[in-house]
Amino acid sequence: MITHQWNDFKLRWMDRHAKPATYKELVALVEEGSNYFNQLDRSSERNDLTPAEYWNEAV
Repeated sequence: MITHQWNDFKLRWMDRHAKPATYKELVALVEEGSNYFNQLDRSSERNDLTPAEYWNEAV
C-alpha cells in the first residue's frame, strides 16, 4: 500500500508541478502535496472520503 501511495504522490503531484529551484520550494511543494492527499483527495476506494475522514470513521 505504501508503494502505491508513493507512486500516486510522485505521478499525481510532483510530476504535475514545476521542479523546485530551492530546498525551501521543495519542502513547500511536498507539504502542500501531503496536505492535499491527506485532507482533500477523495477516492471511490474510500467511499468518496478523504484519508482523514476515512481514518476518523475507522477509529
